[in-house]
Amino acid sequence: MATSIRVFEKGTVKVSSAGALSIPRSMLESVDVEPGTEFTIEADGYGLRLAPVVSFPPKTVDEVGGCLHRPGRKAKTDDELNAAVRARAKANDKATRRGK
Repeated sequence: MATSIRVFEKGTVKVSSAGALSIPRSMLESVDVEPGTEFTIEADGYGLRLAPVVSFPPKTVDEVGGCLHRPGRKAKTDDELNAAVRARAKANDKATRRGK
């Protein structure tokens, strides 16, 4: 399995008297953040951590019911289920990075 290396960008910002931070545009663009994006913030004992808020639209049972058992339907193997979960997570990750 190939190992991927994540390159982290560093920068310096100042907190305004109102408590606001201005994040450099290059950093925002590198993680596909657009104006108006909401973030969660947490203090983890080492500093502050920001993460874009990810919201998923509500779904009906009919929309998600395809994964439920149906008579005559062959059960999926663990490998098939894991592959499907990975594919969906990857698709969701791409969608959130585009701000959709």
